Amino acid sequence: MSHASSWCGHESELYELWCACAEAGTRMVDRNGGDIIVVSRGRRNQRAGPDFLDAVLIIDGRLSVGAVEMHRHESDWFIHGHHLDPAYLSVVLHVVGAAGNTPLLQLPTVLAQSIVRDVEHSRCRDSRIEVSRSLLVECAWARFIRRATQIVRDDHSMNSGERIRRAFLRRVFDALGYSANRKPMRDIIDALLASGALDARLSFDEAASLVFGTGGCSHRIVRDLGREFMSDARLDRIVRAMPPPLPGLRWNRNTRPANVPERRLWAGARLIVEVVHGKKIERLFDHIAAGSNWSDLVREVTARFGSKSFIGNSRASEIVMNAALPVALASGIIGGSTRLIHGACRAYRTAPAQQSNSTVRRIEARYLGGRALTAGFWQQGAIELHQRYFTPDRSGLAFIADDGGAMVIRRAYCVS
Repeated sequence: MSHASSWCGHESELYELWCACAEAGTRMVDRNGGDIIVVSRGRRNQRAGPDFLDAVLIIDGRLSVGAVEMHRHESDWFIHGHHLDPAYLSVVLHVVGAAGNTPLLQLPTVLAQSIVRDVEHSRCRDSRIEVSRSLLVECAWARFIRRATQIVRDDHSMNSGERIRRAFLRRVFDALGYSANRKPMRDIIDALLASGALDARLSFDEAASLVFGTGGCSHRIVRDLGREFMSDARLDRIVRAMPPPLPGLRWNRNTRPANVPERRLWAGARLIVEVVHGKKIERLFDHIAAGSNWSDLVREVTARFGSKSFIGNSRASEIVMNAALPVALASGIIGGSTRLIHGACRAYRTAPAQQSNSTVRRIEARYLGGRALTAGFWQQGAIELHQRYFTPDRSGLAFIADDGGAMVIRRAYCVS
């Protein structure tokens, strides 16, 4: 029987089908009855070449790593000239809408209709895969090392101290943005760093004017929050000195009152001043290298205004996990400080559980049988697993794309 009429959609719909169905653990059958298990569907290629890159599949019991190409008809492979293009030598799976009875390629080929059928069948059988402890360990370390090596590889035209300060502030503002406002927070700190205004002469009031003005913040909310710890006259000076807003910023204000951008930017202004005055990062690194308690690290990033703080303990803990520790590891690598490297790795491995989020809960529910991850290290592994396996297009990551040398550093300084 011919399969020529089995698919009537466009090729773009095959991309959507693959993204929707090819989750880790999904089983499919190719046109010759061969068994295919998805480890990672890969990431969508936005340039010339195969449609998905860095896919990881188990085909007839053998691990295959490479590209996935899609066509409406099997014969399109030749019509498009892929048989003459070396870029397509990496293809390990061909997904087609329709094919004749006689195979045209010696390449494992899956029909679109069979993907739908096989996925529905496997979901009926509850095809939940088990995520092993060792996989979470590898993902957690890969996440930590990747973040540090991004800093190490950053702009070498500036001195190492400036690179570390910039990396720390960028990661702090990213964490202050939560999931809803990460982009505008990153845009603000990038604009201020590029302006050259953040130097050791900067006062707190000047920093506040810069962040609120650049962020296009509400004068009313800035004043309402500021009255809790400073005079109206001082607030007037801060508001009058606010520069024009950065064009194109879009805030998500559908948040809890405790998470409004102005509240987070008060904290950001305080941390900017403490960093550029040269004290904050040094104290943090001393604590990390000495193996201080987690609470000591959290206390260092809880921006305070007298008895008032605009960062709660849970957010401060996430700043330590996502900003202080990767930056400390990078600084240790750049400066050759084994003590700081060891301290950063030890703190990361022994960190307490952070506030849960939807990604962690999804991994717990679907792949861990509902068991809760009880430490920050395991939660980081779950987040990396989700981004690398399940959402590579959104995250920009892929299962095989990390060349940060995680294993080298882990074996030298850490235990599982």
